[in-house]
Amino acid sequence: MNIIKDLYWKEFFINYLNDNLYWYIPKGYAIKSDNFESIKNKLSVLKEYENKIWNNELQTIIRKEFIKKGLFEPRAENQNEEDENAIIRVIKVITSTLGLAWVNEKEKLHITDI
Repeated sequence: MNIIKDLYWKEFFINYLNDNLYWYIPKGYAIKSDNFESIKNKLSVLKEYENKIWNNELQTIIRKEFIKKGLFEPRAENQNEEDENAIIRVIKVITSTLGLAWVNEKEKLHITDI
């Protein structure tokens, strides 16, 4: 079953990124076929926190999970927690741009069923 999901994701991103076009996301992150696996893995972590309130506390938990799973390596030093969590907000923008995740009017994180 995982092979089917992996093939689905690969085909999804290949089709989405047809003709070598890609979406540029602020902060230097690009959505392109080279990083679709990374996006999928990050989305899997977000899925673990679906229906949780999207706030700084949740972003901290997710950031630490990304670091633990090797999905993000912090480079900046001497940042406050909100600045450290900026990468998580960028990932939310990426997944929202792709239509894969969003925060509803009650500020709860939702992941699109695929």
